[in-house]
Amino acid sequence: MKLKVEYEAGLEQALHGLSLSYYKSDMPFEEYYTTEVRDKMFKLVSKLNLRAIKEGNFSHSKVLRQIHIWVLVTSTRSFWSQFDTYTVGVVRQSASTMHTLAKTNLSYSDFSENTDKTVIDTFLKLKESTNNIVTLRDNLPEGFLQTRMVNLNYAALQNILIQRGKHRYKTEWVEFKRSLQNQLAYTELLKWGDDESNIFY
Repeated sequence: MKLKVEYEAGLEQALHGLSLSYYKSDMPFEEYYTTEVRDKMFKLVSKLNLRAIKEGNFSHSKVLRQIHIWVLVTSTRSFWSQFDTYTVGVVRQSASTMHTLAKTNLSYSDFSENTDKTVIDTFLKLKESTNNIVTLRDNLPEGFLQTRMVNLNYAALQNILIQRGKHRYKTEWVEFKRSLQNQLAYTELLKWGDDESNIFY
């Protein structure tokens, strides 16, 4: 799996919005919303998220829903079939499988390193024998790599981390988690989990 965080946006606006609940109306907002207040709001977001996870009530995760990230991910078809479960707060654009299959040449580098070479060889021979996109698509190995630009918010990401933590197909999800944790700017707002035997929670 290759994963690159392309862009993050919305934190300051989300904190600004959260502070409205604590705003004292007897002074101009510009005077109230100091750096100190902003930092308190930042710490509060993490506490609210932990409480929401503990209580199983995410109705108050509006702040996390306003912080967005764009991530470029290259992974297997099997990973994407699982990822496609997530449609709320998640938008994806991908390289067209049909266009990719129509390329003149495919090689081992177009597949996961875990894909058996015999399987790849069989598919490459099939590709040499036919240009029928439907036939190629229906016989495409699950280890075929696809690249997608994923846009999601911190709340959607937290939901993914919770749900995939105990999934039996963990290899790529662990890499997904670690790559994001190493690249995101505000990792302290989310609960990631530290136990290697249960990598998320």
